[in-house]
Amino acid sequence: MAELKMPRLDPVMEEGRIVEWLKKEGDDVSKGETVLVVEGEKTTFEVESPYTGKLVKILKRSGEVVKVGEAIAVIEEVEAPSPPSKVKPRIRIKASPVAKKLAKELGISLEEVEGTGPGGRITKEDVLKYAKERGIAIPAIAPKAEVIEEKVKRVPFAGVRRAIARRLSPGFHEALPVALTMEFDADKLLEHRKVKGKPSFTAYAVKAVALALKKHPEINLTLEGDELIYHESVNIAVGVDTPKGLMAPVVKDADKKTLKELTEIIDDFAERGRRGEITVAEQSGHSFTVTNLGALGVIYFTPIINPPDAAILALGTVKPQPYLTEEGEVKLKHVGYLTLVFDHRLVDGAPAARFLQTIKSLLENPEALEP
Repeated sequence: MAELKMPRLDPVMEEGRIVEWLKKEGDDVSKGETVLVVEGEKTTFEVESPYTGKLVKILKRSGEVVKVGEAIAVIEEVEAPSPPSKVKPRIRIKASPVAKKLAKELGISLEEVEGTGPGGRITKEDVLKYAKERGIAIPAIAPKAEVIEEKVKRVPFAGVRRAIARRLSPGFHEALPVALTMEFDADKLLEHRKVKGKPSFTAYAVKAVALALKKHPEINLTLEGDELIYHESVNIAVGVDTPKGLMAPVVKDADKKTLKELTEIIDDFAERGRRGEITVAEQSGHSFTVTNLGALGVIYFTPIINPPDAAILALGTVKPQPYLTEEGEVKLKHVGYLTLVFDHRLVDGAPAARFLQTIKSLLENPEALEP
């Protein structure tokens, strides 16, 4: 007998949540064959069997959170046949619990039913439609059986959400956060975007922050243990919204990148974030973080500092705003909104304000971003 243990996906992973078993007790398994799906702290991954044999006992069920190295199943090893026999792939059918129960009661094979739910999931209505088209008698269902599916969904606080909480908690509970907010005139930036092929607003913010950090090196620092580390390189983390939660991959040497290069890097982060492909390594080595909710219409917000950074910049929406000219005329200009949250243990208010003024000036004169 051999134990299948919870593997370590990355160096910082401490536990994983079992999402789904693809094999059941008594099934034959082959070495290298995927047997279950696990959610780690940063992504979801498939676990392969390290042995050939029979899955005799599942020790941890779907939904359970398991420490790395802890046994999750027992496999009875056998010698691999030579030549290896071809294993017919198991067809995975997605169907709601009610649909499965109804299909079983009516003697219908779900393999023959076309699903119309999300991702091709078979619903109760799909089974009823199949039965009606084929003249299968449908027994009367008592009102008590008409239960709304998935009224409540319970998910263990583990995996990515728990990792995000663990990573950001020091930025809230240990730091002394102070927020400064400024508006900037975005008219020149909008014209500059047209000429440059419309780089993203986040790219402009990252480049402005990068150049400001070079001018204000006292802000380009991190707190690691009992040491303040001042960085020469400018590596900026960028907040990325993903189906699994907030990720913050890092743009290395952001001050040396063009707006076009920054836009391509940030767009790639967003695309790979949607696919769950951002790695732990890509989210380390930063000394500052930029986050942007402007596309969602947010004007001001105060994000949590991303440890071990000393500060984070929040970019709000850019929108038209009326103003009064010196001649007494009312005109419109586009205004953007910046919020700098800094750790007052590490940075004082006046240097932080001067740093934010530099970012404002660069965004108001975007030609200075690419001399």
